[in-house]
Amino acid sequence: MLLSVILVNYKVPQLTIEAVRSVLASLRRVDGESEIIVLDNASGDDSMSRLRAAFVAEPRVKILESPTNGGFARGNNMAIVEARGDYLLLLNPDTLVGESTLADCLTFLRSHPDAGAVGPRLINQSGAMHPECKRGVPTLWNSFCRFTRLYRLAPHSACFNGYYQGHLSPDAVQQVPVLTGAFLMLRRTIYEEVGGLDERYFMYGEDIDLCYTIERAGYHNYYLPTPVLHYKGESEIAADRVRYEESFYGAMRLFYLKHQGESWWSRHVTTPLVLAAINLQRRLAHCRRQRKAAKSAIPAPHTVSLTLVELEADIDAFPEGTRLELAMAGASYDNLLKTMERCAERRYLFIVNSSDKLS
Repeated sequence: MLLSVILVNYKVPQLTIEAVRSVLASLRRVDGESEIIVLDNASGDDSMSRLRAAFVAEPRVKILESPTNGGFARGNNMAIVEARGDYLLLLNPDTLVGESTLADCLTFLRSHPDAGAVGPRLINQSGAMHPECKRGVPTLWNSFCRFTRLYRLAPHSACFNGYYQGHLSPDAVQQVPVLTGAFLMLRRTIYEEVGGLDERYFMYGEDIDLCYTIERAGYHNYYLPTPVLHYKGESEIAADRVRYEESFYGAMRLFYLKHQGESWWSRHVTTPLVLAAINLQRRLAHCRRQRKAAKSAIPAPHTVSLTLVELEADIDAFPEGTRLELAMAGASYDNLLKTMERCAERRYLFIVNSSDKLS
């Protein structure tokens, strides 16, 4: 088998269904046998029944259920045990891929034997790029510039914005140290060679750890400028925000203790400084969350329902910040993603409904 696509669902069955539909559309251009494995990470809601009902007639989609929620890394590793593909794609449930996305990524991997993993340009609900889809290793200096927001003063600097690799063009293929686990494609042999995802990470940090380990094994990670929609944070709506916040800072602490504590200088100077900074950031995040909760609710933006074809006819027809509930109505995901990028300056908030596709 050529490709196994892995998704881990936790209390977001509709997002997962939409993501799988986009993958099925993209697999039409993949020349080779493929499968999609969806693992429900002990959601405890109606996720399993909804997922099974949505894909009961689709033999390429395999639905698994974990009895416990051991985190994102463990969920992916459990699903990969069942996978048969020579290539693996780790995909977040809050994503939509284009029809050309999977074929393009596979072509790149197959033609670049030095490539350890590839990842695309992730765009948010307004069409703007997520900066974390191409990142550097969180060294002491990179982390300092990131936590202090110093990188914002020089967003295109290799020195001050090494964390987000600001000196590299987002419109060209780039070799980068770290990709995001929201979309990470790699050869199964490499995944097994480096030991897969470290299950000590509950959520966050496991992608940084995996990419760092891949590079240390002698391979390179590549950023590709093909767009993929990532509703960042939407997969966490149903969960405790405090737990996710603690997971993020706990992951950063684990990464430093695992990879940066080898020398005397690191053990006694740099790592203690970084851990202190992580604890400080955790406390500041807690304060920001409390201030945000104390503020009055922001009025919901104006909502317009339309098709992608209607939007393409006049992308400037609505005020900035309008919420667009977009029906695909037979349109392609590739066109959706390109249109969203064209609309980025308008700051529309896209809500995509592809239920009419692949029904």
